[in-house]
Amino acid sequence: ELFPGATQANGDGQTNSFAFTLPSSWWVNGANELRFVRLYSTGYRIDSAFISLDGSTDIQGEDNIPNDFTLDQNYPNPFNPSTRISFSLPEDSRVRITIYNLLGEQVAELVDFEFASGSHTISFDASEIISGTYFYRMEAGDFISTKKMILMR
Repeated sequence: ELFPGATQANGDGQTNSFAFTLPSSWWVNGANELRFVRLYSTGYRIDSAFISLDGSTDIQGEDNIPNDFTLDQNYPNPFNPSTRISFSLPEDSRVRITIYNLLGEQVAELVDFEFASGSHTISFDASEIISGTYFYRMEAGDFISTKKMILMR
């Protein structure tokens, strides 16, 4: 047992994730990353600490808010049937992420609500749609970005 009360959560075979309760919720992701998850009424914020065996740390918290809006490439890509989409916000923002097919038809809306500033990751489960190429689009304030992803069964 890694920490008192630790239990495995959302194991996908690629990432070892553990959830447990201390003063706030925490996740351990991989061998050396500790994530602090703080819940807000409008969403959640993830702060990360990368821990090395020599005891040194690289903390990413409120002092390390991103300078720009970003939308990262989904991972994995190609994927089957689920993938993760990460994005960063320099300020609290209403975020809308939608999925479109090659004809430009909306096939899913993943989120449409307020997120706190910082880095976030959401999951997309595409088990109900057919294989093919899709686009995901993020809108946050004046920021708009679109990326391509491939669902391969």
